[in-house]
Amino acid sequence: MNDHSRTLTTATLNAAEATARGDSTALAPLVGQRDAKNLGPLTSIDWTYLHLELLATPPPQGRGGRLRLQVRRRVSDAYEVIGLWRYPVKSMAGEAVEAVELDVDGVAGDRQWGVRDLDTDRLASAKKPRPFGGLLDWSARITDDGTVGVASPGGQTWTAGDPDLDIALSRAFDRPLVLSPVEAGREETYDSEWPEIPGTALSEVEVELPVAMMTERASFVDLAAVHLIVEESVVHLSELIGAEVPVRRFRPTALLRSSIEAVPGFLDLAWVDRVATAGDVGLHIGGPAPRCVMTTLPQGDLGAQREVLQALAEHARHDTGTGVFACLGTYAEVTNPGTVRLGDHFVLAD
Repeated sequence: MNDHSRTLTTATLNAAEATARGDSTALAPLVGQRDAKNLGPLTSIDWTYLHLELLATPPPQGRGGRLRLQVRRRVSDAYEVIGLWRYPVKSMAGEAVEAVELDVDGVAGDRQWGVRDLDTDRLASAKKPRPFGGLLDWSARITDDGTVGVASPGGQTWTAGDPDLDIALSRAFDRPLVLSPVEAGREETYDSEWPEIPGTALSEVEVELPVAMMTERASFVDLAAVHLIVEESVVHLSELIGAEVPVRRFRPTALLRSSIEAVPGFLDLAWVDRVATAGDVGLHIGGPAPRCVMTTLPQGDLGAQREVLQALAEHARHDTGTGVFACLGTYAEVTNPGTVRLGDHFVLAD
C-alpha cells in the first residue's frame, strides 16, 4: 500500500467468501498482494453480509509489524427479507407469498382489481371506514390458473369478473358495487376519512384522493409501487403501545429484518431519497409512508387498535413535503426489475 491508510466503503467481499473463508490472501484485490500476505488468518471476520466497511492501516514506515485490518458491518445497510405479500384487490386482505416479481409498475398481480362504487364512480377504500371498512374482512388471492379468487368473510368464493360477486358485494355493503380491473393510465380517485391526529396535515377531515399518487397508473395502489417495513420499527411501536402490533395491519410488500441487533427506534424514518437492492431488484426509496385510519381498524381476526395511529403521531412524525404525517415504513419505486424471494438480502447504498 502506498498510503498509510485506505478506507473502502461498502466493499463487496463475495470473492473472499467464495475462495477461502478466513483466508487473508482473498483480500489481495483490496489491499495489495504483499500486504495481504502479512495479514495472517482472518478467523474473526463475519462474512455473512456483503456490504462492509474495511479499514486497512499498515505499520509505521521503517518498523516491523503486521498490517492492521478492521472490518465493520454498517448497522443500517444490511437486512433480510422475512415476509412478502401481494394484494390482488384494493383494500381486501392479501396473501403471503415466497417470492414476488417486480417491474417498473410494481408487484406483478398486486392491486389489479378494485371495488367500484357505481353511485360515485370512485373506488371503494377501507380508508373510508363508513361504509367500506368491512372490505378488510374480504380476501383475495391469485389462483394456480392465474385468475383472482375472492372470498367473503363467511368463506364463500368467486372468481374476479363473476357477476355473482358484484351482487354479493352490493348486498354486503348495501350499495351498487362492481369489481373492476385496472385500466392503465385512467385517473381514479377514492374517498378517505382522517380521524383527529393533532399536529398532522390531515386531521378530522374527509378527502378525495387520487390513486397512484407517486407512480404510474398501472395499479390501484394509493401512493407508490412498493411498500417496505422494518421489523424492528414494528417491535418498537409495540413496545410504545404495550401490546403487539401485527405487521399485516400495515399491508407491506416486504418485511425486513436488520442483519445485526439494531438500536430501538423507527429505523426507516431516515430513509429519504435512498437507493437500495433487494435480491436482484433495484429500488429507489422516496421516503416514509404516511399512515391512516386503516391501521387501526378491525380486520379478519384482529380487533380495533386505535392507539397505533396515536403512538405514530406522537413518536414517528415526518414532513413528507406535503405536510407532517404519522409514518411507518417507506415507499419505493422499482428501478431494475427482477424477483425478490424470502431470505434475500436488502441493502441500502451509501
